[in-house]
Amino acid sequence: MPSTVISFIHYDAKKHTLRVGYLSGMVYDYKNVPEEVYQQMTQAYSKG
Repeated sequence: MPSTVISFIHYDAKKHTLRVGYLSGMVYDYKNVPEEVYQQMTQAYSKG
């Protein structure tokens, strides 16, 4: 996952929550994210 700002992403399919960790150390949880959005993000050439 090439990115200049994102360290990791994790998707919880049961809760529909996308967790994004940034290189700055911040971690954000995004709620009500469709699984298709997560799939598209993991397949995108640039994540951020």
